Amino acid sequence: MLTQTQFHALLEQHRSQLSTGYRRRIQEAAAIAFYHQQNNWPVVRTLVCDDARQFKLLTEELALCWVHEGRHYKKLNPLVAYHQKLLDQFLTEFWDYYRELLTYKEAPSAQAAEELRAEFYRLFNSDSGYQQLDERKRLTATKISNGLNLFSLKEIPCDNQIRNLLDPIPASKIFVPFQRVYQWLNKQGVMKKFLYLDREILIALDGTEYFSSKKINCPHCNHRNHRNGTTTYFHSCVTPIVVSTNRKQVINKDARIY
Repeated sequence: MLTQTQFHALLEQHRSQLSTGYRRRIQEAAAIAFYHQQNNWPVVRTLVCDDARQFKLLTEELALCWVHEGRHYKKLNPLVAYHQKLLDQFLTEFWDYYRELLTYKEAPSAQAAEELRAEFYRLFNSDSGYQQLDERKRLTATKISNGLNLFSLKEIPCDNQIRNLLDPIPASKIFVPFQRVYQWLNKQGVMKKFLYLDREILIALDGTEYFSSKKINCPHCNHRNHRNGTTTYFHSCVTPIVVSTNRKQVINKDARIY
């Protein structure tokens, strides 16, 4: 296995034969391949997302996000009253079907999966007479393998997936990449472009709470006592960002957690 330095050196040897686009694709493919074979970080097997091209091949399985898919239909703007009625009827059926998928998630069964598949074909392969709507429905129908991926999954990805992956990892490990990137930028002379006034670096600070609960707490939690006798436990952090009046780009630094 090549180190990052060795890999970039190899690309440099073939620079004349590679366009910028091909070079970027090779780097992206190498990054994805390394991600799947490494064992320092959990490898996500299923990704819930929209159908954007940049998500292809990142994971073994893709599961279509129905909320994102629904936005395509909301962009339709029929002028004819009859078409408006057809669109409203379809959107009602679309979100009713989505609620049926949520119900299936709580109590999956082979019979329910088969009924939902049949309903999918009926909903998206039928013609309404409103051309733009029918074209959009056919596009959704081509994504059935992604849209109905939950039927073959034993564990359905949840909204807290990122939190579930990061919770077991010590915060100190998360900060290391920020520090390494900053050191690399400084070594490459990038930070000189951000010098301000008397050759100082301008840092913008923003404070935020990233956890808050009245039930869950830990020995390190901050807390607020309310007049009604309840207590809110929370963690907060300050996020520093290197900025410059002369540049559109910014550089994130590791956060300070409290």
